[in-house]
Amino acid sequence: MQLYGFSASMDFVTDFLYAAKEHWIILTIVLLAILVYWHYVVNFTYLKDIGLRGPTPLPLVGNFLNFFLYARNLHERQLEDQRLYGRIYALYLLKTPTIVVSDPEILKVVMVKEFEKFHDRPTMGFEFPEPLASMMTVVTGQRWKDIRSIMSPAFTSGKLKGMMYIMEKAADVLLQKIGSAIERKEAVDIHKWQQSVTMEVILSAAFGTESESQTNPDDKVTKYAKDAMDPKPYANMVMMIPVIGKKTF
Repeated sequence: MQLYGFSASMDFVTDFLYAAKEHWIILTIVLLAILVYWHYVVNFTYLKDIGLRGPTPLPLVGNFLNFFLYARNLHERQLEDQRLYGRIYALYLLKTPTIVVSDPEILKVVMVKEFEKFHDRPTMGFEFPEPLASMMTVVTGQRWKDIRSIMSPAFTSGKLKGMMYIMEKAADVLLQKIGSAIERKEAVDIHKWQQSVTMEVILSAAFGTESESQTNPDDKVTKYAKDAMDPKPYANMVMMIPVIGKKTF
């Protein structure tokens, strides 16, 4: 009986190897499908299992595409999600479970009372070179606290009052442009005008650089600054890839 069982087992293995050789493409596809499902889809039940609702995630990318499809009006997408799912709802950035909180009382707990448990941002999976590695949006723990202690004095009420004349000057230029547009009954892109005001104030107050963001569309300093800050969706997507698998809570 033992020899017969051994022979039957060998026949089964031989038949299996023969079938695998003949249908290796199908088996490979099935195996890959199982791995993708297990690695990227099963995880989507994590927050649902603890009672949090949210928009339905897509395989592989989760709800990540919303950041690109609604890049210009992401706040409207978030307000709609809040209306549908409540002030606390679930999102998935690629396969990373993420809890979105907009309840003021819970935010107070997270950002003040229990801040020591939530103080660090998600890591990007790689290290930035200096001086980028010292940005407050990157550093964590005690190093973040040390840098924040150094930066905080720059934003005291007295320092901010000293910047008011810069803001007032930029606002006066904007009001003049709006007045001229009204006289000419001309339609304008107020969003771009507001961007120019913001750019002019930042360049003057933070970098001590005089610019003509509002009056000269070809101003070189403004152009370089806009190029540096202009959102590049595909580059952002590549930057987000290293966070796959890292929980944000």
